[in-house]
Amino acid sequence: MTMVASDGYQSIDHKNLYSYLTTLPSSMLENLYKHPNPCLCMAIFRDLVPMAQKFVLRQLFIDQVLPKSALLAWITPDGRKDHDDAVRLLIELRIWSEAPSSAGLMGWKLNEHFRKGIQAVVVGGGPSWGGDVTPTAEETTPVDVAFLEKYARDQWEHVLHYLAGLKTRQTASHVVDVLATAGLVRGGNERDGGITQNGFRFLLMDTPSQVWRFVLSYLQTTQKWNMDLIECISFIFQLSFSQTGKHYSSSGFSDNQMKMLQHFRDYGLVYMRSGKRPSSRFYPTNLVMNLSGGASSTNASFAEGYIVVETNYRIIAYTDSPLKIAVVSYFSEMLYRFPNLAIGILTRESIRNALAKGITADEIIRFLRMHAHPQMRESSPILPSTLTDQIKLWEMERARFEFTDGVLYNQINSVKDYELLRNYANDLGVNVLSNNDKRLLVVTTEGHVPVRAFWKRQKKE
Repeated sequence: MTMVASDGYQSIDHKNLYSYLTTLPSSMLENLYKHPNPCLCMAIFRDLVPMAQKFVLRQLFIDQVLPKSALLAWITPDGRKDHDDAVRLLIELRIWSEAPSSAGLMGWKLNEHFRKGIQAVVVGGGPSWGGDVTPTAEETTPVDVAFLEKYARDQWEHVLHYLAGLKTRQTASHVVDVLATAGLVRGGNERDGGITQNGFRFLLMDTPSQVWRFVLSYLQTTQKWNMDLIECISFIFQLSFSQTGKHYSSSGFSDNQMKMLQHFRDYGLVYMRSGKRPSSRFYPTNLVMNLSGGASSTNASFAEGYIVVETNYRIIAYTDSPLKIAVVSYFSEMLYRFPNLAIGILTRESIRNALAKGITADEIIRFLRMHAHPQMRESSPILPSTLTDQIKLWEMERARFEFTDGVLYNQINSVKDYELLRNYANDLGVNVLSNNDKRLLVVTTEGHVPVRAFWKRQKKE
């Protein structure tokens, strides 16, 4: 068995809404579609491939089973693969189920609850969760979009500060719980601490991908807090369809939803005014509005370009942010530090240290390209090819060897016995290494038990 470095913690790696929902039980998916607010149905519909969207829309107002033969008539001969992918997707999401038609032919039936949810989006209707909230005396000082973006960025960076070991202020326990559930830090309290390999890789991601994976881990953590998962998922996607800069009322929210608002305020997903009396108004930020797009959504306001990379492997970071400098130092050797400028250099040793942390060459290159200074983005390619090639070569150096745990069989007396044992190991697929001249055989640790039992039986015979 090839040994792969691991921290032993679970990684949340669903890149979109589809990949996450397919892991849920069918009964839970059904209950999500039953939710009175159609936001989740709309988010799922937007995440479907174009052909699956067409199938749903064509069947949206047809209250009968769609025969498979009729479905095939909708596509061209070269679209069969897209057809199969769309059908598989709709089945996995429990949007389609196989059923006989009125003529006795097998076909596809659209989930009734999903149908009603999309119909409510297309033709209107359904309950309003926020409504047109007008400013009141509580909102004498309006909150603009620029303020919300800065607030979201500052709050989210505080989460990243804790992850990077830059504990500038007290971190809420629920933040630590979520990071630990995601496998980004060890343990679940301040004393355990310590970033994991997944944590290093997390810091190099773009902000929408970070928030998406963090929220998935939050959903997993809510079950430990005895919160209703269906209510939490529905509420998150209600927030994702809100409007930028608009404030909403929390009156009528359940205890779980109020608890989520308090948590999301610490993550920068919503803004609530602080004071002696808790505010009943909140502002969703652009962090939560990107969630319906999964990890693939982008936000230009968070792709700040501050890094200049030279052909001599020198990195110039135009920033005074301790977090940004700490992230750059994960894969470079820092040379100088000025009030608004930090200079480092990429070396073989610094890249190898990053690789040992679980960071890959592609992740380093993607991070440098994502945060490249605007002047660098004017050139093509953005990063010097000599630099990207060298980073990959340093990674290839480390990947030349694969370490495998195994058991050595030697001192085999005859060639016949050796060949018998080797062939049996080959049949089991546990042969790691064999040397015919020296009659040496190495098998995996899992294969050692059956190979040893086989060898003992042969010796008795």
